[in-house]
Amino acid sequence: MNYINVNELQQLLIITPGLALIDVRSPEEYQAAHVPQATLVSLDTMLASPDQTIEKILELLGDQETLYIICLSDRRSFMACNTLAKHNFLNTCFIKGGTQDWIASGYPVVSGS
Repeated sequence: MNYINVNELQQLLIITPGLALIDVRSPEEYQAAHVPQATLVSLDTMLASPDQTIEKILELLGDQETLYIICLSDRRSFMACNTLAKHNFLNTCFIKGGTQDWIASGYPVVSGS
């Protein structure tokens, strides 16, 4: 498991438009504000239905090697990386500071689903 900060994520989003980025917060948090290009895969869903979640993540990953994971700060992203490692997703990267730092840095957000 690796990590990057929100500034590094912003640069990656510019050079990799189809970046595999999942937001592991609740649906309500995601709808309030999320990073553009982030796909909702809540940690609760990941823990309750790992097989279904893995299918969705594999589809999202496509031919990319790294799965980027964001939450509000760090805790759920870290938990998601550990959970995915148990299912052989070894190339994960969580976004240090999460959506909280993303917003504080003035980067754009999307509201709704």
